[in-house]
Amino acid sequence: MLIILLILTMLASVLGDIYEHVYTERTSGQCGDQTTNPIGTWHLCAGANRMMGLGDIAPNLVSSSGYPPGCYYNNHRLYLNSANSNMNCSSTFKCFCTLTCPPGTYKDLSKYPRSCKTCASGYSTVGASSCPYSATTCPAGTYASGTASCDSCTSGTYSTVGASSCGGNCPAGTYASGTASCESCITGKYNDQQGQSSCKSCGTGKYNGQQRQSGCKDDCNAGSYINSDKTACLSCITGQYQDKNDQSSCTSCVTGKYNDQQGQTSESSCESCGTGKYNDQQGQTSESSCESCGTGKYNGQQGQASCESCMIGKYNDQQGQTSESSCTPCDDGTYSTVGAESCPYSATFCPAGTYASGTSCDSCIGSKDGANTCIELADLPLDIVKEAYLARHCS
Repeated sequence: MLIILLILTMLASVLGDIYEHVYTERTSGQCGDQTTNPIGTWHLCAGANRMMGLGDIAPNLVSSSGYPPGCYYNNHRLYLNSANSNMNCSSTFKCFCTLTCPPGTYKDLSKYPRSCKTCASGYSTVGASSCPYSATTCPAGTYASGTASCDSCTSGTYSTVGASSCGGNCPAGTYASGTASCESCITGKYNDQQGQSSCKSCGTGKYNGQQRQSGCKDDCNAGSYINSDKTACLSCITGQYQDKNDQSSCTSCVTGKYNDQQGQTSESSCESCGTGKYNDQQGQTSESSCESCGTGKYNGQQGQASCESCMIGKYNDQQGQTSESSCTPCDDGTYSTVGAESCPYSATFCPAGTYASGTSCDSCIGSKDGANTCIELADLPLDIVKEAYLARHCS
């Protein structure tokens, strides 16, 4: 029962949509001028055919630039063309459009099919379903033309309620929105000409932080940037800089550096992390972002994104070391791997993947714990090679 109700509701909605429109036929040009609108849906196309007195015919769906766009009738058949075609309507290919009733007429809803009727008394605007105005009450943005019509003001002009004509062109910095006055261009936009119906956006490298402007500024200097909606020139935040004028963004300090001041104008404003420290992130804002090198590592240069590791056979158990000399050789009989903080291994116990070379635990594919030789890869059984590869690359 619920499904039946839903179907009936949808059907009523579709039929209501069909019967609410006024339809017309075109044999030249295309639907889509000031008063006609193209039909792009199957049910409206079928409805137009019926309302035009041609009976109930289901539209054939096509997509071709060789036919007029939208709903058209040809050789006793109805078509709905979804292609964005440039072909015009003709006596052979008759187009069906919905009609917007012009000023001075109204859409008659009292009977089917709908039609546009001339106002017997009163005035109307475009697309009206009644004639409620008089020569002295036409709404703002229109004027009484003397023919029962409240005609729309031309682009860039305006009018007040009850006007008999539209006022002069809106001045630069404003636009006509169809109301009783000229509207100011908002921030980020401008108008350098009179009589316009819209405002322009500020171009690349320009901004405007005030309303009602006839141009945009181009004075956003180095150390600043223009925000995305072109409404302000803002200082670069900490961790960034800008060395050019009129830019839309700032540049982040590279890894190994930071910047704790706003409005900086050069890369040199990014200070380097000191020796024994590193920073692996861009755009850092303070010296605290520079972390000390961990145990088993050191850094002898400033402005680095990483630290160097102590070589095999050596270790370092202190953080923040600044030179390779901080890596101490392992005592006799003890071994280490790369970047070690101690020497926990011996000639009889190096970790898997290494072997005891005599001074350290060197890397080697295929070795087992405690190995003191490195077997050549070609001499290993295939299953061991596979195991070693998986251990190294897939763990």
